[in-house]
Amino acid sequence: MKKILQILLLLIVTCSSCKKTDEKKENLLLGKWYAKKIVLLEPVEQTIVPTAADGWIEFKENGEFIEADSPTRTKYWTYNAVDLYLMVNDIKIMVNKLTKDELYLLHTEINTNTGAKSKFEIQYGR
Repeated sequence: MKKILQILLLLIVTCSSCKKTDEKKENLLLGKWYAKKIVLLEPVEQTIVPTAADGWIEFKENGEFIEADSPTRTKYWTYNAVDLYLMVNDIKIMVNKLTKDELYLLHTEINTNTGAKSKFEIQYGR
């Protein structure tokens, strides 16, 4: 009986000392991100440093997505944290890195007229 009470007491102490995790995890994507660097990977490797005025995106909690080149045109986003990709309207964008202060997006585009493929990584910061 004494052993059972000790085990029970140990379980109660162990369970009560654990921190409860917040059910709603902070979504690291939310907020405004500023482009720091654009690295063109295909067809030719090249680095571009965007200006502050044309290099930002914003993810809102209600699912809206806004970008600097079309701030009045609202798009919608969803994030798949398992497979690490972002859908903006019907465009799939791979998430290479996501932390509180860094977001790296990998995107591939194919020119519908020429069939030319462009692959680039955009590196964002807060």
